[in-house]
Amino acid sequence: MERIPKELQEIVERRNILLEQAFSELKDQVRIIGNPQSPAILFNDSIIISSYVKNFNLYFTDKPYEGKVVGEYKLRKDFILPKEKIKLFLKASEHRKIYRIVFNNSSLFLTGWNYRNSKIKEGLYPVFARHNPKVYFTKKKAEEILQKLEDLHYTVNLL
Repeated sequence: MERIPKELQEIVERRNILLEQAFSELKDQVRIIGNPQSPAILFNDSIIISSYVKNFNLYFTDKPYEGKVVGEYKLRKDFILPKEKIKLFLKASEHRKIYRIVFNNSSLFLTGWNYRNSKIKEGLYPVFARHNPKVYFTKKKAEEILQKLEDLHYTVNLL
């Protein structure tokens, strides 16, 4: 795995803090996930907003992949996207669906994995919670994890 220079890492962290700040009017509905160098913006734990960041610019697109830029904003200190603009954009563009795994028709989502013995990575078991579910970008990957959980005798469903 390629090591990121410390200076670049600090710039990316600063930019991502500004990205989170830009969505602060919808902070309970928005979560920044994925690779810090090309983060995804998760909305309501159900879709990835069609957008990308490059340097300190946020670009909204009309569709998830190779979409046309329909909005551009400079990420800077004290910049907050108005809630109305975000909601208009959400309605006007196509967004990528994500998949989550829920435990036994409850409000508990798969949030991660632990081991009974983490030193030797033995006894893998899932962790379920109400917040910050693991999200899967493809249905195929989510179904693989669902099958793994079912093989471990967990009653789970795909959302």
